[in-house]
Amino acid sequence: MPEHRDNAYELETKDEQSEALVRRLLIQIKTGGRKNAGTDANVTFRMGNLKLSLDSLGDVAKDRFECGNTNTFIYQINQEVDGYFTLQDARDCIMELCHDNTGNKPGWYVESVLLQLCFDPNSVNFINYKKWEKVGWLALDEKPNSTSVVLQ
Repeated sequence: MPEHRDNAYELETKDEQSEALVRRLLIQIKTGGRKNAGTDANVTFRMGNLKLSLDSLGDVAKDRFECGNTNTFIYQINQEVDGYFTLQDARDCIMELCHDNTGNKPGWYVESVLLQLCFDPNSVNFINYKKWEKVGWLALDEKPNSTSVVLQ
């Protein structure tokens, strides 16, 4: 069972209407600067029924999740495939960050995760939803000895 580390609070979206449809997600992950903090494993972000393989979003040639780097991913919610996803759904769902423990040195130290939401289909502006700080190690050989963490 993944450890639950919800140390974040709702930021700019708290005044938005609960039934507002989420059109896009922006997920920004900062890998810590510690020795061996980066990972070569396949990383997944789960938000309710959405299971996003971050390795398939964006520029696949880019070396991701390296020590001290910040990586940003944008996901367009397809209502025909993903269904409707409202702000209230975001508030109520479980959010989890995990990796499959593959590759050379799969352990990963996550400094922070920022989730931003976009409600307007014609806009590129995102609103800060939550930022989780000091997420910690996602590694089998580092405490809490798990490759996943429940953020919310």
